[in-house]
This record gives sequence, structure tokens and C-alpha cells, in this order.
Amino acid sequence: MDFKRLDQEIRERMNKFDLNGAIDIIDEHVKAKERPELLLNRKIEILMDFGRYDVAKAVIDRSNSDFLKINVLRLLQEQDSFKEQEDFIYSEIGKRFMLDSNLWALKYHQGEFQEALDILENADLEFHPSQEFIINAIKARCLVEIGKEKEGLALLEELNTKDQNDSKMSKFYLIKAQIFHKLGKHEKELKSIKQLLDLNDIPSYFTLSKIYTLAREIHGSKLAEKVLNIIKQMDPDYLPN
Repeated sequence: MDFKRLDQEIRERMNKFDLNGAIDIIDEHVKAKERPELLLNRKIEILMDFGRYDVAKAVIDRSNSDFLKINVLRLLQEQDSFKEQEDFIYSEIGKRFMLDSNLWALKYHQGEFQEALDILENADLEFHPSQEFIINAIKARCLVEIGKEKEGLALLEELNTKDQNDSKMSKFYLIKAQIFHKLGKHEKELKSIKQLLDLNDIPSYFTLSKIYTLAREIHGSKLAEKVLNIIKQMDPDYLPN
């Protein structure tokens, strides 16, 4: 099985908002017992990308794989279930997979930016080179949020966006938009949102929800409506807060 080619087929379906088609491709290969754990993990990721958290949780619960159960952490993060996140990090599975290395993410999503930054800078954490790009963008936001605007913006400018995939770039543009929102630099915030929406691959439901909140608060109904329409193609029942 050529997983790279298969993933391209899946992304093509997703970019057409054909979630069922993407899932069907995966299920077909799972039935053929072609790397089922890896494919089921991709299925869970796709369901969460489309905001189908209940269905993703059901797939996780039916599995006997602890590797797949790690996805619960992302699910809890995107649903802002902070207490449950902490409990999961220190659960038996969390300890087995050393998920306490993700404690910074819990603090970050809670808005405890100084604590998140302290953990990222002082803990003995080793990130895969593929993670460093987003980790440094998160550090930049943390610095801005705690009043170190100059340092945060300098770090943001140092980041090399060349050859980063759309998944990483959507996270990057979201972080940039959040930084410029914090600083009241709305033209740059608007530019970051537009760059995110211009990516080839559609952003995740979670990212779009965050962008929608920013667009609605600052830029009026036109851009917010565009983001909302994309979200509704993923989830017709979506109701803005």
C-alpha cells in the first residue's frame, strides 16, 4: 500500500467536503487488513478535523489499541475539557506514553501563557524537528501574551515557512492572527486569516472555529460569513456561540 498516495486521495475528498468518501476509502483498506491501526488513526484524525468528536470518540472506544487512545488528548484539547485533559495526562495510558510532556499544551489552551512558556523553555523536552516550527510559533504567542511583544514578534519573523505543509501553515496563520488580534493590529490579523483561507487544504474544524470568532469580533460580517459557510459545509448543524 502506498500510504502517501492513499493520503492524497483522502485529502482530495476532504477538500471537496466529502467526509463519507474519505472514510469509505479508509474503511475499504482497513477491511483488507492493510496497516489497520495506522489507517484507523487517520480516520480518527479526519473525524476530528471535521468536528465529529462523538464519532471519533466512538472509534477510539471500540479499539483495543492504546496507540489510538492517545487521540483522546487532542479531542479533549479541542473541546476545552481542561480537567479531563489533566486526568488523562496522568492516567495509566498517559504515564505509559509520557503524555506529561504535553502539559505545556494544557496550560497554553487554558490561557496560562507564562506557565506554558516556562514548561517549554525550562523542561527537558525534546521535540521532533517537524514539531519545532509550530512550537516556536506558540512560544512567540506566549511571549506576546505576557507583554514581551518585541521578543515574540522577533521569534515569529525568524520562523522559516518554506516547505511547511498546509496543516502546519493553518496552525501558524491562526497563531499569527491571534497575536495580531492581541496587539490590535487588525490589518495584519486580516491578512493572516485570508492566508489561512487561501491554503489548498481546508483547515480543521477547530481552527476554523477559532478564526470565525476573530473574524466576527473584528472584521465585520463579510469575512465572518465566509468562514461560517466553510464550517457549515463540514457541520450543517453548527451554531455559533
